[in-house]
Amino acid sequence: MVNAAIDFIRRKDKLQPHLELDSMEGQGVAVDIVDRLDAQELLFLIQQLPPATQMVFNLYVIDGFNHREIATLCGISEGTSKWHLSEARKLLKQLISILQSEV
Repeated sequence: MVNAAIDFIRRKDKLQPHLELDSMEGQGVAVDIVDRLDAQELLFLIQQLPPATQMVFNLYVIDGFNHREIATLCGISEGTSKWHLSEARKLLKQLISILQSEV
């Protein structure tokens, strides 16, 4: 099942352009805004990530795979897996900062 999902995301990723967010360097995320988000809102934010980045984030954070396992499953290097996780964290931080500024 995981392999079928990975293959689907690979095909979808090639067809869709990635959404680039404006750089928001130096802005921290207030802990209280994260505490106020419910699971559905967090899932919505995760779904805003580019498909490959979202897949690595989900495999690492939610499913508990390590970078070596993710690299094997996705056909990427461990370094690429680590980059996608770092990118996911950066983009999620930016999205949460946007929510924080709207509150």
